[in-house]
Amino acid sequence: MSFRLPLIGSKPNRFQMRIHQSQADERWAISGNRAGKTRGAIDDIGLDITGMHIWRPRFATTVHENDIYAEFDFYDEKVREIVPVTKELVSAGDPVWNAAEEFKGRAEAGEMVVWSGAPDYLNVWKPNSFPLFKEMFEAMGLSEGTGPRQYSWHESDRVFRIQMVTTYEGVEYDWRATVYAKSYDAGPSKFQASGLATMHFDEEVPYEIYDEATMRLGKGFQRWILVSLTPVIGMPWIREQIWDPFEMGNLLSTRSVIRGSLFDNLENLPAKDVDGLLEKYPEGSQERELRFYGNFIQRTGLVYPDFDLEKHVIPDFYPWERVEEVNGEIVHLENDNWQANYTLYRAIDVGWRNPTACLFAAVNKEGEIFLYDEYYERDIGLPDHVDNIMAKSGSTVFRWSVIDPATEQPDPVTGDSLSNFMAGRGLLTTPGNNRVVEGIAAVTEKLRINPKTGRAGIYFCRRVANTIREMRTYRWSDQSRMTRGRVDPKETVQKKDDHALDAMRYLVMSYPSHLRARKPPDAYAGSRRTGY
Repeated sequence: MSFRLPLIGSKPNRFQMRIHQSQADERWAISGNRAGKTRGAIDDIGLDITGMHIWRPRFATTVHENDIYAEFDFYDEKVREIVPVTKELVSAGDPVWNAAEEFKGRAEAGEMVVWSGAPDYLNVWKPNSFPLFKEMFEAMGLSEGTGPRQYSWHESDRVFRIQMVTTYEGVEYDWRATVYAKSYDAGPSKFQASGLATMHFDEEVPYEIYDEATMRLGKGFQRWILVSLTPVIGMPWIREQIWDPFEMGNLLSTRSVIRGSLFDNLENLPAKDVDGLLEKYPEGSQERELRFYGNFIQRTGLVYPDFDLEKHVIPDFYPWERVEEVNGEIVHLENDNWQANYTLYRAIDVGWRNPTACLFAAVNKEGEIFLYDEYYERDIGLPDHVDNIMAKSGSTVFRWSVIDPATEQPDPVTGDSLSNFMAGRGLLTTPGNNRVVEGIAAVTEKLRINPKTGRAGIYFCRRVANTIREMRTYRWSDQSRMTRGRVDPKETVQKKDDHALDAMRYLVMSYPSHLRARKPPDAYAGSRRTGY
């Protein structure tokens, strides 16, 4: 008896082998850059989909005394045969891959559904994960669109569809699998589904998305989660729930942290690339700890170093206007069809001695955010702030107005809340997400320029001068003399000149999108700023 098992895309390095061999239901592959974490994770998914994950069988047999099982060498030639060996290679009670049981279990369990997530589809998943999936499928013996073992890509649904027909010892086994591409910037609502077999997160994932997706696992299959990341952002929830418990030795038994570094992958990296990285990140620097080893570090400096006046600041406009040149002069004309192009939002941060900020935003069909106006005042009472914001809003209809969630807290004396008070004066709000570092990560992702389109995900009109000023000065807090050198100091930002930026975080973390305009109700028939 023999069964031919094709090698996955490339020879696994030491780090990737540790990913494959970990038996935890929830694996966190945390490494430096260029360690091979994404390839290792995608190869792992490929082994799982094809029923050939010899280290993590889903429908495992158990080793019994006098049983004979196969041992595999993953470092040999392109194609190998399984050679029966004696029971001494495994211990009694261990789960062991058995072809007949694995294939039979796959065929009976129904379609296997996998989600593969990344911060952004166009900039991260498509250029990075997509080609690795194709390479892996080809290496595992699948053909694109033809044959009994085949895969196909469907761009409109962002999904790979896999068909597996395998004959083993005269029995034909048939099963299906799908791999959906998912984007964090689409928000938690896009991670609501049931019956997932595996959820793969590439790079740091916001907690709300992790929590939503991991509630959907397990139907028909064991519950598997695989996260591959370099902690460039250093999301606090990952540090507090995963990294710190791992360092302290009290990580949940269902989880494992697999550490990797650039040096695990040297055989696959050009020497000049390694030399360049060694020169760029000096020994002993925090950046080397992060970029080479995947260690969490304490950040200092500008929070948004990628913000660029030339790239992100645009001429003033209002969504309901169209700009034309008439007789050599630029004129602003009313646009009757503006709702087809933009959906409007407000974001508010309430201050007392500090300024109260309200940002007015428009989101287009591509999901780009335009901060087209701002309200920014201090030293007046909340009733005046509310009245001023309402006056500035005019008859414009906003899909929602997101605000600091602290305004939901009731007053200990009156029992009323700031949000209720504001609603009483006509300003209806919804509480925002105030996870600071996750919000900063989301804004940073919006600032990124898409290399294919040359477009960013957020723009600032010149009239939002206070927001632009804060973007250019917002900094991480330096460690004080009292905390410097302590284990795992918490990452914080300087609470100074950040009022508009807090509002911007609430906005971005509310995942605003373009909503197709509907015919305005009769009550608004006289207004051109309605239609939602």
